Amino acid sequence: MSKKTVVPPERETPAQDLPEQGRTSVAVSSGGAATLHTWRNIRLIIGREYTNRITQRSFIITSIILLVIVFLAAFIPTIVQFVQHITASPGSQTQVVVVNDAGSIAGLNEAALTSYISSELNGTTAGSPAPYAITSQPAARLRNLQSQVKNGKLDILLVLDRSPQGNLQLLYDTDADPNNNSNLTSIQTLAQQLSVLDTAHRLGLTPSQIRSLFAPPSLTMAYTQQGQSTRPVSEIIAGFVLAYAGALLIVIFVSVYANIVAAGVAEEKSSRIMEILVNAATPFQLLVGKIVGIGAACLTQMTCLVVVGIGALLLQTPLQAALFGANAGGFSQYLTDVSIPFYLLFLIYILLAFFLYA
Repeated sequence: MSKKTVVPPERETPAQDLPEQGRTSVAVSSGGAATLHTWRNIRLIIGREYTNRITQRSFIITSIILLVIVFLAAFIPTIVQFVQHITASPGSQTQVVVVNDAGSIAGLNEAALTSYISSELNGTTAGSPAPYAITSQPAARLRNLQSQVKNGKLDILLVLDRSPQGNLQLLYDTDADPNNNSNLTSIQTLAQQLSVLDTAHRLGLTPSQIRSLFAPPSLTMAYTQQGQSTRPVSEIIAGFVLAYAGALLIVIFVSVYANIVAAGVAEEKSSRIMEILVNAATPFQLLVGKIVGIGAACLTQMTCLVVVGIGALLLQTPLQAALFGANAGGFSQYLTDVSIPFYLLFLIYILLAFFLYA
């Protein structure tokens, strides 16, 4: 007959009766200690993500390529103006020959008359090649010059003559298309000014009185609507460029860099590092650390791009002044005159867009 052995249940031993090595302690942080522990984990994750991101070879190479692109893009207005400057050869000027068969016009000799015509057609701005090349020829070469105009070797022939009443008259000979003659307005203005100048001289007006005939009137503009803008066209264009460039940078920053954050969160799910981080930190700490760490690395890259771009823009004004003198374009000047608050607001909008989207 088999015996049944009944083993009595072990008596539960209170925790205070257990030996020292048998006790299991659980550290629970609360209050200020928990807050310090949370911020410490977040800070460590931020430092790790930031260091790993900026030391990656792909990140460094991409940053260098973007810096070169931004630096060269800032020089586009200067490069375009420089190409236009060097390609504007003397052959592209409109060749004008003046034949004076009217004698003295407004008391001007041949050299003074040629200089006056040149200043009226080309203006007084120095620097780039003048649109018209003015020369003077004697009346004996009139037939030869007319043949050159007919054969296309000469652009414009101006013949100054007088009517039987002694009034100045001008013959404009050209091979241009009558329906598309861009020089007609300038020649008509020149003819009117020469006629008034010669008539005033024949009437005995003094040089000061003659100058008063061509003096512009005193015109004062009063805008009744406050919304009307008196800014130059270059400044308006520069404002549009800055606005669209800023919006484009914000879109690129948010879309590209937020995807980098998402990839950074997903790339370590299959690694041992993620297992260690999960055991050491909460999901909230991991998420905040990765967003801030990767965002700080991306912001570092963006800051370098903005600094290089602003520096390149600041070089445009002295560079254009050295290359083109008084003909330097005003477009890049207005880009460099943008106030610091604009760039600060631009940075704030980038940060808000990134952290709200990421």
